[in-house]
Amino acid sequence: MMELKADMYFRDCLNEIKTNGIWDENPRPKWKDGTPANSKFILQKSFEYRIDKGELPLISFRKTAIKGGWHDIEAIYIKQTNVIEEMHPSIHHWWKPFEVRNSGTIGQTYGHTVKRYNLVDKLLKGMLENPYGRRHVMNLWQEQQMLEDPEALVPCAYETLYSLEEDLNTGNWYVDMTLGQRSQDFIVTASINPMQYVMLGMAICGHLSFHSGVEYKLRNFKYNVQNLHVYDRHLFAIDELLYSYPIEKKRPSINILENKDFYKYSFGDFKINIDFDPAKLSKILEIAI
Repeated sequence: MMELKADMYFRDCLNEIKTNGIWDENPRPKWKDGTPANSKFILQKSFEYRIDKGELPLISFRKTAIKGGWHDIEAIYIKQTNVIEEMHPSIHHWWKPFEVRNSGTIGQTYGHTVKRYNLVDKLLKGMLENPYGRRHVMNLWQEQQMLEDPEALVPCAYETLYSLEEDLNTGNWYVDMTLGQRSQDFIVTASINPMQYVMLGMAICGHLSFHSGVEYKLRNFKYNVQNLHVYDRHLFAIDELLYSYPIEKKRPSINILENKDFYKYSFGDFKINIDFDPAKLSKILEIAI
């Protein structure tokens, strides 16, 4: 059976980090015991998927927390909150280590940015009213907020761009999406970051379809990562994962069950089929903060 594209990307990047990766210096993240969390990295990696052809950025090497990934998207773009208690309870433990000054928030970032600049409503309105426009962008990297709240959590996956093209035979529309990420903890989030944004793109298409009466479909998904790294305490996992070399049992799929307003979407609106037997690592992957 043909190897999944995401698995090919994953294996190639692990091999590149192992053989040609560069060690960083003076890292910001630390381990729980206070030790600096150094990493070995490669730069400027790009990954491309044809979502409409069934290609997904989902690896079979490791289990992907798809549900938690959606709840991140829900917090950022639907609830538009930076308050940890307002997020789904299943992801509180992800965000709690980044709490700013016992404020109960992650600072003026992520959902706070989306709400402050009305990013979602502007995007959806622009895509409906001027589909061939070249300004369909949502950017979480906002300098003013960083000046106002320098302790806030800095976004990793920070920008999405969208382009639309009409199918002249059917009158339906294709949406091409690009995700920009400045930094990625690769073994931990190789799938979760791109998959959660594919789900965001699908929800946007569902909204456009619901409000226009014609079908919008997510087509091309391009994923650009500037710094792709593996932390020093995770290096053992490279050989273990490469040695495991999982075999695809069945191509995974994800679809939206119905078109509706963007703000009405929940995890239950996605139909997901995954049949993988992921590798079991010899040690738990500690998260660097």
